[in-house]
Amino acid sequence: MVILSSDMLEDGDVVHIEGMDDTYIISRVTFIYTLLFNTRTNYKTLVRNSKLIELHIDNLTKKASTDGLREELTFKIGDGTLDIKSHQPRAMKTFLKDVDLMFTKVVEAAKEDELVHINPNVEIEWMMTETGDYALEFKLVYFLDALPKTKLTRKVRKHIVGTRNRLVRLSYESSVEHGLSLATPDLITLER
Repeated sequence: MVILSSDMLEDGDVVHIEGMDDTYIISRVTFIYTLLFNTRTNYKTLVRNSKLIELHIDNLTKKASTDGLREELTFKIGDGTLDIKSHQPRAMKTFLKDVDLMFTKVVEAAKEDELVHINPNVEIEWMMTETGDYALEFKLVYFLDALPKTKLTRKVRKHIVGTRNRLVRLSYESSVEHGLSLATPDLITLER
């Protein structure tokens, strides 16, 4: 009864449920159960409302901001070209400029790509978030365009997963073009 009267879960909404790795489309909500479509596997899942009400549910269709759903991708970019011990500020600036050019190219390509479903009114951002032993960590932050109101798992999968995968590919292509490695090799120092 609580689920039906809350208007938070309606037929066609896309949700993520605590304890479940996948994203689901609500197919039907009744007094006793909720029928879900798994967007990854296309399986139908039946959950008792008494269990469902105890879980944390993120409704991806009813977003909290007009910007859209905030997603991020993490890239570890190898900085093997820099010799930290000799403090080469010029090499560091060149490296960071190449990273900036790489992500700028990704943003430009994403705007033109019909397989990328991002909000055109919100700029894609990138930033360095961590310095590690073998690579620098960068995050690419983007906002998904409004999810389609549908019960077709394929459409939701293309929107969420397809956009993510396409941005990963565009990032890889741009990294190769700018001579940057997204691989993070183990560095071994041999001493005599």
